[in-house]
Order: sequence, then C-alpha cells, then structure tokens
Amino acid sequence: MVVFIELKGNAYERGIQQGELLKEKIHHGLDHVFHSKMFRNMIPKFVPLKAALFALGQYARSKIRKPIKDNMPQLYEKMKGIVDSSGIPKHMIYVVHFVELINMMPNLIYSEDPNKTFEFACSQLFALNGATNDENNYFARNYDFPTVLQPFQMVRREYPDEGYANLNVSQFPWAPSHIGVNEKGVAVGYNNGRSWRKDIDDLRIKGVPSTFLIQRVLEQAKTTEESIEIITTFPARTIGGHFGILDAEGTAKLVETTASRHAIRYPQNGILAHTNHYVELEDANLPENVKFKVEGLEVHPQASPRARIQRIKHLLEKNHGSLNKDAIIKILSDHDNGDPDDFTVCTHGESSTLATTVIIPENKEFWTTDNLPCISTFEHFSL
Repeated sequence: MVVFIELKGNAYERGIQQGELLKEKIHHGLDHVFHSKMFRNMIPKFVPLKAALFALGQYARSKIRKPIKDNMPQLYEKMKGIVDSSGIPKHMIYVVHFVELINMMPNLIYSEDPNKTFEFACSQLFALNGATNDENNYFARNYDFPTVLQPFQMVRREYPDEGYANLNVSQFPWAPSHIGVNEKGVAVGYNNGRSWRKDIDDLRIKGVPSTFLIQRVLEQAKTTEESIEIITTFPARTIGGHFGILDAEGTAKLVETTASRHAIRYPQNGILAHTNHYVELEDANLPENVKFKVEGLEVHPQASPRARIQRIKHLLEKNHGSLNKDAIIKILSDHDNGDPDDFTVCTHGESSTLATTVIIPENKEFWTTDNLPCISTFEHFSL
C-alpha cells in the first residue's frame, strides 16, 4: 500500500508533523539511497561516504538555501520542521533537495563518450472531454527515476494555513512534490527537461529546484493561467523542466521551461503527450553526441523520450473517443507489444517507473501506485 500522511497548520508545523510521522522511514531511506551503487559511482572511491555527504551538503546549501529562503520562505520553514523532528543532520536536507539538480549538472552527468548510457525519464498525458468516453478531463503521469528511490514515496494530503488544501505525491524527506491537485481543481505535474547551455542561462545550478514550483502552484493557483504565471515569472528557476497543468474548467497546457525561457504546448483534438524532450524549445535539447557518465546504464539520453512520446501519441490517437481512467492506466503501463525496457512507456531498468498517477481535477481526486503500473493495484485518494 502507498504510504499516506495528512498534515495541517503552518509550514513549520507541517514539516514537524511530516518528520515525526516518517522519522524511521526517512532515516532508512537516506541510508539506502546513499549506500547504493548509483550514488557510490558518483563520488571518488577514495572519499569516505560521510565526508562526501557532508561536502555535498555544504555545496548544496550554498546553491539552494538562500534562493529558497528568499523566494519560498514557507517551504524553507517546512524544511526546517522536517529536520527538527526527524533528527537528520541539517546538511542532509539540502542534499535530498539538491538531487534534482545533481542529475542535470553537465560536468558530472554528461560526456561525449560514444558508449551509450542511461536516461532518467518521466511521461505525462492529457485526455480531455471529447477524447474521453465518460466526459471527464484527465491529467496523468509516470514518474520515472532511479529504482533506488522506489520504496520511499508517499501520498500527502495537506491543509496549509497560508494556502490551498492539496493532495500530492512526494518522497519521504521532501518539502515539495512532483505531482498533485488542489482544492480549486488545479492539477500539476513535472518532467525533467535536460537543458544544457549555460551560455544563454538555460541551465543554472544556483536557485530553487523545480519541484518547489509544483508545491507553490498547488498552494496558490486557482486556474491554469495562474499556474503558468507562477512558473514563468519565477525569478530563480534552475534546471529545465516541463510542467503539465489542467484545471477544473478543463484548460490544459504544457509549459516547457529552461532557467530563463519558456514555451507553451496545447492539446490537439483533446489529447497531448509529453516526455523529457523539448518540442517547442527544440534547441534546448541535448546535442546528439552527449551521453551520460553513469556506469552500467545503457540508453542514449534522447532516444527514450522520443520513443515514449511517439508511443503515447499513437495510443492516445488510437483510443480517441474511448479514453477513460482504465484506458489511461493501460497506456501508461504499455510495453510497446514487447518486453519492457528503457524505451517503453512503462519503463523498466536501472531507472524505472516508480509511480503512476491519474487525476480528475474537477473532482479533486486521483488514483496512484508507488510501483510499476503494469503490476500494481491503484489506490484512490481525494480531498
């Protein structure tokens, strides 16, 4: 079963509650992740793990603490609450929120080595009334990331004193989230966008991780247009990202972003698919000769997003007019009539689909699983 928690109060109080409820799970999760092969491969073999984590924590703090505190003080207070009640070292709260940026740092992650390596991925889709057979509007997403994070996910229902109630999917020690819906019927989710060009500020390491913007939208936006305003005018964006938004009125848009640019995608004939590949901001995509450095991982960075978006588009078009919750789950569980791998919509491998969420914003409800959708039973949550 998916871990579920409910939080109420101001931001610091909600952080305290999260840390208390998940204290044991947070410590176990951090120990598991940072002793994993994936993490050990990212640090010099001669450096002790404790020293590496402390150094990384200090570096992460220098990059994200002030931008978060200045631009999102409530989420900063929530982070403090998680630290104070869970008992994790202070530097570790910056490490866990900096992981999102680590996965985008060109000097650490990318190389021009001709050997193929690995893709962190996510997929999202919209199916709107007219394309569906039940008159509902759907926003759905596969959350794909290194498999080491699979056991440490939760559904969190929040009633903030200073914002809208919301239901979201997150990780045990996180203050923000990666997908959710609020009491106004705004659903928002996020895919990493692998922008890479520092020369035009498409990628900045100092700033606020993109998942924090998801939480701000959930707590402050009443419509898709308000959500887009929050995302596109935010002054401290860092890495690239793709934000899917659908509100209670059925207005759906996809915002492609880099650190300083953005473009909007719109549904066509009531459907839209998106992965990690820039469609409108095409020049922000990684060059064809760039590969990942992570050892033992075997997919070209652009191959999987391109394959997944084409397959999702094909399945949405094929099922147009008969789409509903079950049909969408089937699409997000798809293995392209073959064996699952890094190229299939339901991704299997060193990185895999960790969670799948299907939202009906108007009803302020979703169905989610914290494992591969092809083998999972979905659980229902609502505000």
